[in-house]
Amino acid sequence: MTTVNPILTDRLFLDSGAEAAWCDGGSSHALIPMKDGDYTVGLDKPSRDQQHVVGDANATYNVTTRRDLKGGLKVGLFPHIWETLFAYAMDRDSNNEVGSRTFRRTFPGLQTVEHLGVKVNSLTVEGSKDNDVDMTLDLVGCWEQPRGGGVLSYPGSYVIPNYPSLVFANTRVIACLASSLAAAGTRIAPANVESYSITLQNNLKMGPPVEDRFTKNKDKRISYLQTGRQNLSAKMVASFDRTEYLTLDQDDLYFWFKIIGAHPSYSTYAEVTADAAAGSAVSVAVDDSSIFAVGDPVYFDAFGGTTLPCVGVISAIADSTHITITTLDEAVKDGDHVFAAGFELKTAVMRSPSMPKSTPYGDFVTVELNGDAFSGGANLLSRKTKNLTVPS
Repeated sequence: MTTVNPILTDRLFLDSGAEAAWCDGGSSHALIPMKDGDYTVGLDKPSRDQQHVVGDANATYNVTTRRDLKGGLKVGLFPHIWETLFAYAMDRDSNNEVGSRTFRRTFPGLQTVEHLGVKVNSLTVEGSKDNDVDMTLDLVGCWEQPRGGGVLSYPGSYVIPNYPSLVFANTRVIACLASSLAAAGTRIAPANVESYSITLQNNLKMGPPVEDRFTKNKDKRISYLQTGRQNLSAKMVASFDRTEYLTLDQDDLYFWFKIIGAHPSYSTYAEVTADAAAGSAVSVAVDDSSIFAVGDPVYFDAFGGTTLPCVGVISAIADSTHITITTLDEAVKDGDHVFAAGFELKTAVMRSPSMPKSTPYGDFVTVELNGDAFSGGANLLSRKTKNLTVPS
């Protein structure tokens, strides 16, 4: 663990507060330790020059327009805020709108600025065989203002974890390829994944600036942000066994893929002692069930001979040493390891026009898969995650 001195200025602390109402700060907060530069939200230029329509053709006058609040937030998948970030970006309310937050950007001891009414325009999760898993949120907000009451500084005892993200070496990617949408069920584990990227777009529509109808003054705040149609796009460059891949009809290819794993700072808690088929439940003996809760995701590796690893969800805790896990996408085998802190991100089925991009000989084929899916609110991207306690 690393203790951060509050006088340092090379880190940002983003205190993401839930909002009780539009542009109104709430009381629920998630502290996000940031490197300077990974949070770029701010106001654009407030004015522009425009030529006179009549009179002197060379004369200009200054026009004040809306100041759009935009920018990005890039983080590794910090284990203690996984679910908070995914819920913020992906979940919609009964009116099909994504939620808004107040972000407080703090340079400890120097300055705190509040960004109000911030919504997620798009979420991107990407990684490669050589890099960590990164999440980038494209953000649009209502307004920016200095924090009332002075500078907010976080204590020097605040701890930033040494485990900033889900290391790629500890994750697995599983692809499902099929020649038709109805047959989407043939799962293939890539022999090597060079890179992948998943983007879920909420397609926010920005309203005009707020205007006083009597004075005609505009305070340049965005009047509204409305959620549009969801769009999921994904790309993966991976190598597959040539024989497995070429059994599919490449003229009409559908695919989905999922990223799964367990955070590397967590240890093996148990082993499977009996086989379980995909879609069934498995009971696992653990040393201490108090560290688990119903709804927690756990990760099964392929140590016992399982063809593909998977992530399941705890459905019951029988006693202090037994948990029951369901919603398994794959079969598990006697001897598979069971990890706490499981993680899964899974795309909907997408149409892909990809063809193998490789030489016609050899045991493997390298494929670039691209796909898109659209929806008015259906679950195009699903997750099995939870906020974790950072281990000491």
